[in-house]
Order: sequence, then structure tokens, then C-alpha cells
Amino acid sequence: MPRIKFRSALMLAGLSALIVVYGALWQFMVANPVELTKKDFISQYTAGRIANSGNWGKVYDLGVQTVQQEKILGAPILSNDFAPFMHPPFILPALALIAYLEYMPAYYAWAVIQFLLCLLSAWVLLRAVPTLGNCKTLFAGIVLFFPAFISILSGQDSSLLLLGVSLWVYGLLKGKDRTAGLGLALAAIRPQIALLLAVPFLFKRRKVLWWFAAGALALAALSIALVGVDGTIGFVRILGISASGEGYRTNEIAMVNFLGLVERWFPGIPINLAHLGGWILYGLLAVCLCILWIRSERIEEKQIGLAVLLAILAAPHLHYHDLVLFLVPIIALVSWLKKTGQPGDPILSLLPLGISWILLISNFLDILKYNVPYLVGLFLGLVLWFPSIFFGPGLPGRD
Repeated sequence: MPRIKFRSALMLAGLSALIVVYGALWQFMVANPVELTKKDFISQYTAGRIANSGNWGKVYDLGVQTVQQEKILGAPILSNDFAPFMHPPFILPALALIAYLEYMPAYYAWAVIQFLLCLLSAWVLLRAVPTLGNCKTLFAGIVLFFPAFISILSGQDSSLLLLGVSLWVYGLLKGKDRTAGLGLALAAIRPQIALLLAVPFLFKRRKVLWWFAAGALALAALSIALVGVDGTIGFVRILGISASGEGYRTNEIAMVNFLGLVERWFPGIPINLAHLGGWILYGLLAVCLCILWIRSERIEEKQIGLAVLLAILAAPHLHYHDLVLFLVPIIALVSWLKKTGQPGDPILSLLPLGISWILLISNFLDILKYNVPYLVGLFLGLVLWFPSIFFGPGLPGRD
């Protein structure tokens, strides 16, 4: 009884303090519209404004984007010092709808949409693991996960990525290949992540790959229908700008992937060499996942968690808000340890909350902000695959 009370008190204190911090950060943002226009939402709003003006095919035209952003800001933009819209066209209808509102109301509306998607993702993730389905602590920890809040605060769309990957997890653990494949297609909001997670299904549970291809083709057809051939070509050009890493606030040094790590640790490295190393790693990890899929009897929590961790590391473009994907290996770890009867596993329900606090505190210093996430990922991977390092040998159910 005392332990239960202590755990409950710890949970309530942690969640309450997190809500207070989030409230303060939110208040700072909405009270400083100039600060808000430096965040990612301005690119989403710009795309929505261009689309609802009837120029769907010009959404990815950098000149049109520049003019539209200057209207929003009421000030000229110098050179390529602005954030262009780089996301796939299939989210444009939602952006066009909210862009009928003024900037601040549109920001609020987009935040509500993203929060609702986080709620849905939490429900899907916990439904994937029946033993976790009624855990209110885990549900709250997922919804209040720090990178998810950063995504909402900056006006990003990482909650859509999380929903897609959560559906993928649900389908894999429930034996529903169609759900897994279509969820992965939705995760194509970040195509570099979706593709890496899809490739291993060439060798096991191939229906997941076919449903992914079908869903991705449907979204591609919708995208072309929305922006036309010229808009599609513009989107491809935008992806090239993102891949080049130069200008337009791509800010690769602030990424929390392999590329960001290399550019921070070796600041003098030629950018082309850093990109080449990143793509080589991407290919190597894709091969490693294929081998893992072939050698695994079943695709379970261990394989799912590791795949997502490797996708985070290898993705050629990944900023802090996309660390919302850490929730997948976290839930996979909690599920796996519960399944194998790890003693004291109720405390594991506090894991999302604890990692949120670690990431939040580390944000106060750049040296921690951009290095601690790698340690978190390493910890999750090691506990998933080598639990005896942390809990001792002889755990039931371990291979």
C-alpha cells in the first residue's frame, strides 16, 4: 500500500508539474506573435493561404510562398531566409480550411487538431497491447510526451506521423496487415521514415508492404489531383532543397539524427560528405532491418522498437518534434517487460513521463538538448534487446 501511494503521488506530481511547464511555454508563445512567426506553423499557414486562394498548383512555388509570407509578416523577406512548406500535398485540405482564419486563431485550431491526433495515437498504441489498455498513467504520459508538445507548440504535424506509426504497430501486434500497411502509408508524411520501415516487409508479412504501397499510391494520386503536375514537380524540387541542407532554415546542425550528430561533432566536414555518410548509413540500416526480419520467427515488440529507433537515427531529415516516435519503443519496452514477467513492472508505466522530464530538462543547454536524445534511444534499444544488463540474467520468456 505505501508503495502504491508513493507511485501515485509521484505520477500526479510529475504530470501536474509538466502541465504547469507546458502552460507557461504555451502562454509565452501566444503572448509573443513575433516569436510564433519564427516557428514552423508559418510555413503550414502559408501553404493553406495559397491553396484557399485557388492557387493549389503554386503551393510549392518558392516565389509565391515568399510573397505570401511577406503579406503575413508585413515585412520583406531577405533572400532564402524563410521556412518553405515541404510537406506532402495530401494535408493541404486541412491547412486550407484553417487558413481561412486569421493567423492566431488558425494556430489555435491547428494545435487542437494535433492534440486530438495525439489522443487518438495514445488510444491506438494502448489498444495494441491489451495488458496496457487500461493504464491511465501510460495514456497521460503519451498524450503529454515532451516532443509531442514541442510539435504542437511549433505548429508542426508530427502527431500525424505518430498516428500512422501507431496504426502500423497496432496492425503488426494484432496480426492485421492491412491496418499496418495503411498506417505506414499515413506515416509517409515523413517519407524517409515510412520507406525505411516498409522495406523489411519484402521478406516477411509481405501483405503489409502491399497495403503500404496501395495506401501510398492512393495518397500520391490525391496529392497530384490537388496540386497538379506542376505542383508535384514543385514538391520534388522542395525535397531537393531539403536534401541539400543549405538555406531555407533547414538547420541540419539542430537535427537529432545521424546527420545532425556528424555536423555538430565535425563542424568542418564538407556538407556533401556528411550527406553521403548519412545516405550510406540509411542503406546499411535498411539492409540490417531486412536481415533482422528474415531471421526473426515473429515480428514482435523487440523488432518494432528497434526498427523505429534505427529510423530515427537514419532519417536524413529529422528535427526534435519528430522524437515523438520515441513513444513506440517506449511502449514496446513496457509491453515486452510486462509480457516476460519482469518484477516491479508497474513502475514502468511512469517511463513516458520520466523520459519527458529528461528531455525537458536537457533542453536548457544545447550540449544536452542535442545529445541526450541519442542516449535515450540507446537506453531503450539496449533494454529491449539486452535486458539482462539492467535486470540480471534469467528473466522468463527471454530467448
